[in-house]
Amino acid sequence: MSRDYTSEELQAAVAKLVRASIRRSYGALANRRTDLAFGDVQDAAAGVFLSYPGAPYYVVGLGRDVLLERAETLEEVVADLEDTVRSTGRRTRPVEGLSSLANARSALG
Repeated sequence: MSRDYTSEELQAAVAKLVRASIRRSYGALANRRTDLAFGDVQDAAAGVFLSYPGAPYYVVGLGRDVLLERAETLEEVVADLEDTVRSTGRRTRPVEGLSSLANARSALG
């Protein structure tokens, strides 16, 4: 036998899972209790993941977008660096020894 739930019953069930507000408590010295607020935020986030089946995919999508944006920015920086090196018209070689630099430093000293 199937039973349809009323809107009030659904809201009550969700309210048991999802924190409706985040406490902004203050300690004895008027300092903000960030530990309580942080715990409330974690509880609220966990409740959203329990209540909405698409939420984890949305969070993964947001992370993917940020990662792609950072990779594209890094790609632009590397391309600019490569263009800068090529514009000097010099061939580059890896550094094989630092003795000439050490000699120059001692000569300057």
